[in-house]
Amino acid sequence: ELPKPNDTSSESGKIVFEITIDNQGYVVSVKTLETTVSSAVVKIYRTEVERLTFSKTDNNPPAPRSTGRVTFIIKAK
Repeated sequence: ELPKPNDTSSESGKIVFEITIDNQGYVVSVKTLETTVSSAVVKIYRTEVERLTFSKTDNNPPAPRSTGRVTFIIKAK
């Protein structure tokens, strides 16, 4: 399921997180790689990323740890 941050700010910008997940699909670390918004907005989106879980998509055994990136493009409402 896609994250749905409750962002009520009027900021626009971009956030890039590097995430690491374990072999059960749970996020074990989140690192901010890039941001053009305030730390308060980053915190809102980071919390949503930390809640994510992932599922296998094939029959291969999962790696002990997998790393990827999540990018948010934020447009003020």
